[in-house]
Amino acid sequence: MHIESALISAAVAIGFTAVQTTVTAVAVKKTVNKTTTTSIRRAAIAGALIFALQMLNFAIPGTGSSGHVVGAILLCILLGRWSAFLTMGAVLLVQSLFFGDGGLLAFSCNWFNMAFIPCVLVYPLAMRLFNGNMYRIALTAPVVSLLLGALAASVEIGISGLSALSFGQLIKSMLFIHLFIGIGEGLIIWAILKVMDMGKAVNAELKTIVMAIVVGCVFSLFASASPDGLEWSLMKSAGDVPHLVETGVIHQYFDRIQEAMVIMPDYSFDVLGDHAGKSLSALFGVVLVLLTVFSILLFIPKSIICGTRKIKS
Repeated sequence: MHIESALISAAVAIGFTAVQTTVTAVAVKKTVNKTTTTSIRRAAIAGALIFALQMLNFAIPGTGSSGHVVGAILLCILLGRWSAFLTMGAVLLVQSLFFGDGGLLAFSCNWFNMAFIPCVLVYPLAMRLFNGNMYRIALTAPVVSLLLGALAASVEIGISGLSALSFGQLIKSMLFIHLFIGIGEGLIIWAILKVMDMGKAVNAELKTIVMAIVVGCVFSLFASASPDGLEWSLMKSAGDVPHLVETGVIHQYFDRIQEAMVIMPDYSFDVLGDHAGKSLSALFGVVLVLLTVFSILLFIPKSIICGTRKIKS
């Protein structure tokens, strides 16, 4: 569901930047004075796992599309919602800056869709509804989060003023395909929680980082090459990925920054070939997320990762 900059107008990007800045301020206020080195380390490791999981696209049978785990609900279960919101932002930033996954101008929209909606809105409601039963939350909350996120992404693209795009068809296609992606994510998160409950003698953080490396470097090699849910929906709505009617200095500025920063576009490294390149990019991304989350949270005074839940061991 990573939106590219070409699909978002400057006005929409500015508006969502203001929203996300406000929510970030709330997150800081909610979590101030409650950080520890251990909680920061757990957030970094959990973020690395989410980065790896997002590389694992799974096919949606009979559609010609694919989807991937967003992971915000899993982060909420492991860390608490405010830490998950902030950690998710760091993961999305690394993906955009260094791998070209999601436009830099569209970063705040992507952060809203994949972090604010699941972490701030859906997870607390699911906690109340299921009385904290994490397995029930894992199976249901991703479905609701993906549907709401798909709706939000459709609206953001629609109000950006794109030509050759059927807005009604976009919403219909996005909701249809992300229903199945949400079901798939729920099953994957449920399985991950089961794995984390196994082998209680093994350190929880060690299990998490091993999973991140194995998923990113091995399992991702078998990821589906079919268009993801957003790309598939855009093709259904316009026959191809549409172009923004209004292009200008702001788009060009952010595009230049992103082009200068991207090291491994589309999680590849041509010199090593497809498989080795993807494994290397996964390992590189896991390390980058670890360093980024740890550095950001460590240098914010007093901490911004309150409410941290212990990863089950």
